[in-house]
Amino acid sequence: MTTQVATTTTLPTPTTPTTGPSVGQPSFDLNEIANEIPKAFTNYVHENVVVTVAPIVAQGNSVNKGETFTFLVDVANNGNVQLKNLRYRISVNSTIVATLFTQATSGGSYSTLAGNSLGPGEHVGAFIFTPGNSVLAPGEQADTFTVYGDAVKGGTTSIKVGITVDIDLDQFCKNRNSWQKTEQLVVVD
Repeated sequence: MTTQVATTTTLPTPTTPTTGPSVGQPSFDLNEIANEIPKAFTNYVHENVVVTVAPIVAQGNSVNKGETFTFLVDVANNGNVQLKNLRYRISVNSTIVATLFTQATSGGSYSTLAGNSLGPGEHVGAFIFTPGNSVLAPGEQADTFTVYGDAVKGGTTSIKVGITVDIDLDQFCKNRNSWQKTEQLVVVD
């Protein structure tokens, strides 16, 4: 299952300053840009981040009571912006029918949706998994994440898979020089 949503954002029109260090060069009002960043980021994620969920059972959509099931989640950053703080949010609609359980991992951590840590082997209705490497460079795919669960009782439930990710603004703004002005100092003997 692949989900993508297309939306658009209109950025402010550049102006040409008549004073300061960028005379004659187009510039943008940073206040206008700051107001547009959340919408632009949402658009970027919906248009360029692809989440693929493999079927729970290869031969169908059912498992027997008492069986363990798995499914795979892949995330790819198909755009040109680096992302960080990738987190998987997985939940089961009815824990009477099925539960998820955490795995021992040396490269990541599990927590509840409220942010409390979970250890290996805990059976829960939902969790957040933060992989050890939670950065997705442009064009990169994250390591495949395997989700484990147990079929508790006969019935039907849905499993919700989502991700949360942040744009890495450091790639745009880190170590930028601010504007400088030079003044002459005259020292008299």
